[in-house]
Amino acid sequence: PSLYLVAGKNTRIEIGAVVTPPVRIHRMFLHRVLMQFIRNISELDIQHPVAFISVRRVRQWCEVSVSDNGPGLQGLDPKEIFNPGVSSKGSSSVRGYGLSAVAWAVNYWNGEYGVDAIESDSGCRFWVRIPLLEK
Repeated sequence: PSLYLVAGKNTRIEIGAVVTPPVRIHRMFLHRVLMQFIRNISELDIQHPVAFISVRRVRQWCEVSVSDNGPGLQGLDPKEIFNPGVSSKGSSSVRGYGLSAVAWAVNYWNGEYGVDAIESDSGCRFWVRIPLLEK
């Protein structure tokens, strides 16, 4: 299934999901993580930002990912982009603390997080993985 939304500044959001077993996570945590990813996309300096949110099962994890059509990692080390003060936006008004807050929250829920460059450096895929509930 897929859902198409439009957010501010002409940001298009598409959502696709695969049913996964339950996870133990507070809904506000998930909301904050998704809002941070979407906020980053809406702040991109491109004409028509697009975000694709995907949910799928990856082994013992529920993975939530957000892909965008932005400029990519622009030479940033993927291992450092979640550190406080690191920003890919290149603006002096952007402080780079949103992704570090995501990392803190995911660690709190015993999850994993990361970012993948999309081929041809035309965007990124940020992802978080939350453990599935044990049976």
